[in-house]
Amino acid sequence: MKNKVYCIVFLLCLTMSAKSQNIRVTYQEQMVPTIQTNDPQMATAMKAQFSNMKKTMFLFYHKGESSYEPSLNNKENDPISDQSGSGIKLVMTGSSNTVYKNQNQQEVISQEYIMDRKFLITEPLLNFNWVLSNEEKLINNFKCKKAVDKTGNATAWYCPSIPISDGPYIFGGLPGLIIELSYMNKTVTALDVTQIKDDEVKIKKPTDGKAVTREEFNTIQQKKMKEMGAQSQGVNVKIDIQKR
Repeated sequence: MKNKVYCIVFLLCLTMSAKSQNIRVTYQEQMVPTIQTNDPQMATAMKAQFSNMKKTMFLFYHKGESSYEPSLNNKENDPISDQSGSGIKLVMTGSSNTVYKNQNQQEVISQEYIMDRKFLITEPLLNFNWVLSNEEKLINNFKCKKAVDKTGNATAWYCPSIPISDGPYIFGGLPGLIIELSYMNKTVTALDVTQIKDDEVKIKKPTDGKAVTREEFNTIQQKKMKEMGAQSQGVNVKIDIQKR
């Protein structure tokens, strides 16, 4: 009961002052891959191990400017332990994307990876043409509404009580903070939203990586995935299947 009261009071305070406050959102990214195999045991083992592939990400926001970046505690190249006895080991390579957004200047700068290659993409703030719905659900005590982009590639649950038009990765543009986002084969969920002090704000522009356009990046990514014999799903992951 106390937690619910605290959450309500916090949301009321946030509603009145979010645009002028420093906000840190803790997100958790989880992969939800499509696995195609004729081996049911292998499919079950891979699904179980992918369910353990979770990363903590932070969104720092202040007055229309934000930075979405990985937690320093993420261990990018650690193999996922096998609990199924199948002998399968999955290894994630590369690093999580870092994205800077500036709503005032309508600019997005993304540092993204294809395997271990680092790229830098600068583009205008994206318009996802969201279709808003009256459907609601409670996510970690945040009352959210549903929105789907017109392409059908992304579904977002946003919180109107937190009037921040931002969210994870390159996504935003809704009348409230995105609390949960599903796109391609990832689900990103906000675990908490915290007001922080000025000296705790960590908004920075990524500057490292080969400069490419979004179209060039997608072309390189599709080519690499084709070389690996897989369809591109927008995720920089290497699946290393090893039998003991």
